[in-house]
Amino acid sequence: SAFDYGPSTDDEYFEIGFDNDNPVMNLDTTGNFTVMGWMNPLAPTVVRSYKILSTGSIAGADRGWGFALRLNNTAGTGSSVRFTTFGIADNDSMLFDVTFGAWMHLAATYSNGLITYYLNGNVLDSDFSAFGNEGLAGRLVVGSRAGGNDADQMNGMLDGIRVYDEVLTEAQIREAAVGSVSVVPEPSAAALGLIAGLVWMGSRRRR
Repeated sequence: SAFDYGPSTDDEYFEIGFDNDNPVMNLDTTGNFTVMGWMNPLAPTVVRSYKILSTGSIAGADRGWGFALRLNNTAGTGSSVRFTTFGIADNDSMLFDVTFGAWMHLAATYSNGLITYYLNGNVLDSDFSAFGNEGLAGRLVVGSRAGGNDADQMNGMLDGIRVYDEVLTEAQIREAAVGSVSVVPEPSAAALGLIAGLVWMGSRRRR
């Protein structure tokens, strides 16, 4: 079943692990991976970035990265897939319009700084920004980022969040995107983590 978040001012999120000594997932800045997930966003009251996954710690002090839907206004027009390299840059895809209350599939691949963005299984564009490796305070957060304010909180539902330890092809990403929300076909790659199955290991936080 999907995770239900919101409103954003409730500051709800799942945090997996409490430090980076024995991380659930630790990806190197020179490595390769793919991150993806289904999102059913609700309309924001102000400009927000609905975080799907993030690593690092408070205010990007321990670097890491974040994967989100960037909403540049409350109407959902001119939105983007955002891959943040904390403490370095907010990197955005080409712009598109969002329909609130409808499921959409977002994905990004990372290869030693090369980021490629996908929407509903279709490639949008690419850019370059390497993230900094996480320090000991880093951890994995679903639906926000560690120490994030309301601008980072998810409002709506998340499902089928996956991270793979390689760059998937457009066909593999599309295969995942065309599945139903709760039964997403698994591409032929070794999954690092199916986050929905890992959440019981973490703690649900409400500030």
